Amino acid sequence: MRSQTQVIGHHHKAGAAQILRLRTIPEVAVAPGGSQVAYVVSSAWADDDHSEFLSQIHVARSDGSGSRQLTQGDKSCVSPEWSPDGEWIAFTSGRKGFKDEMVLSEGLPQPYGEVFAMRANGTDVRQLTDNKWEDATIGWMPEPKPALRSSA
Repeated sequence: MRSQTQVIGHHHKAGAAQILRLRTIPEVAVAPGGSQVAYVVSSAWADDDHSEFLSQIHVARSDGSGSRQLTQGDKSCVSPEWSPDGEWIAFTSGRKGFKDEMVLSEGLPQPYGEVFAMRANGTDVRQLTDNKWEDATIGWMPEPKPALRSSA
């Protein structure tokens, strides 16, 4: 079976309808223990004014079964990162709007996304940052371990 990319890339000129059906998976994050994966699906989107790739976060079992989309909307959600206990997924998104960093070139603002976290089933979404800087690299701090005490 040939993939859609091979058919479009090597044998046919891609039309607008074919391009709008194209989907890619640019990011995958494996859950602690390896039983699930969170992954980003990017798809082309266009209207009369502009076009872009819209990305949303999905999860599935590590064998590929049970796939479901966790995020939705007209703003991309990317960079999924599992919490150490596998209960949460942090991600970045422009879902609350964009502010601009310093303009690097006239007329070219630098948009950013904020960091959010949601339960591994997509519920209980929380915004974790709100500032004018790009928050693109997510990391979880491990839970502190209680100090060991000896009873003498």
